Amino acid sequence: MSAGFSNRDDQRVSAAAGYLDPATRARPNLKIWDDSTVEQLQLEGRRATGVWSRAWTLTVTAGRVFLTAGALQSPAILMRAGIGSGAALRALGIPVRRSAGRRPQSARSSRGLWLPLAWRRPNFTAMRFSSGLAGCDTSDMYITASTRGGWHALGTRLGLYFLLCNRPYSSGSLTLASPDPKAYPLVDLNLLSDARDLERLVAAVRLLARLVVHPQLNPWAGDFLPASYSPLIKRLSKYGTANRIVASILGPMLDVPAGLPQLLIRLVLLNGTAFQATLADDRAFEAFVRQSVFGVWHPVGTCRMGDPADRTAVVNPEGRVIGSANLYVADASIMPRLPTANDHDCGENRRFVAKVDLRKSRRARENQEQALPHSSNAGGRPGDKWNI
Repeated sequence: MSAGFSNRDDQRVSAAAGYLDPATRARPNLKIWDDSTVEQLQLEGRRATGVWSRAWTLTVTAGRVFLTAGALQSPAILMRAGIGSGAALRALGIPVRRSAGRRPQSARSSRGLWLPLAWRRPNFTAMRFSSGLAGCDTSDMYITASTRGGWHALGTRLGLYFLLCNRPYSSGSLTLASPDPKAYPLVDLNLLSDARDLERLVAAVRLLARLVVHPQLNPWAGDFLPASYSPLIKRLSKYGTANRIVASILGPMLDVPAGLPQLLIRLVLLNGTAFQATLADDRAFEAFVRQSVFGVWHPVGTCRMGDPADRTAVVNPEGRVIGSANLYVADASIMPRLPTANDHDCGENRRFVAKVDLRKSRRARENQEQALPHSSNAGGRPGDKWNI
């Protein structure tokens, strides 16, 4: 099965780039405050009256408030406002407005594994496939192939294969580290805690090795090299002059006869690992997968949608926070589980629900404005109070 990409002209298309075009930004019923963080929801009883941002010394009041800060920050905003696990909130000195969840907020994410291949390819492609493991969904696995592994002279010489377990059974947790909005929440993805995820990833890597190391595609087995998203790779991936210089030195070394590039990659990127030997040893191969697995930035389920009678649910089927009259969440955090399709269309579906709700309630007014708590690209004046 083929897969689509949110790319345009080889660049990733963000929500801002996809939806906030010049015509949209010019609308009279839309205001955008850039470089700002929503630090506090303002609540009065069951109603959300607005949001507050320190960056602009700005208070925005609204008839309805939609949180779209993503699966890691939307739950953090709710918890700082007193909506979450009562025991955890009280431990941080946060008054509890609604106790939601008898366990830590769940966080599910795709599990991925990077396998760079020193073989240049002209296209970027992907496929979804089924693991065939008993009890697992169809189209639960995903492979992409890229022509480059990074932005610099080293990355452009390395192809990239990227494997995902797209319907994981393992789940993690998200909790507040502090009431301070500047403190990031504590996230534990708890990857591979379910044996079914490990079994599928191990099988998928073996499948990829059989597909790629093939006489008609790439007869040189030594070109198939394992790599993980290690601290070294993270540092080398950052844009900067120092990394550009280092990559400009290492990159050309891959253009010499095959033996030296493979030795260089093993020593610099792979901690001396010989992948063919690892593939031949089941225990070593499983240990390699466990060591190399990482989340691929598609977390869901931290503000799970469910029946209002379910104490572990955060929002109802319409996306409204349970117990609130006018507070909604409209991002991937409400998904009960990770979809096999791309997970960025949730805001579009919430927008449709919002339109239907407005028509039903007959409270829509011309030029109604909505406060969206995430950064974009236009301005306002510090110290303003806006009524929406």
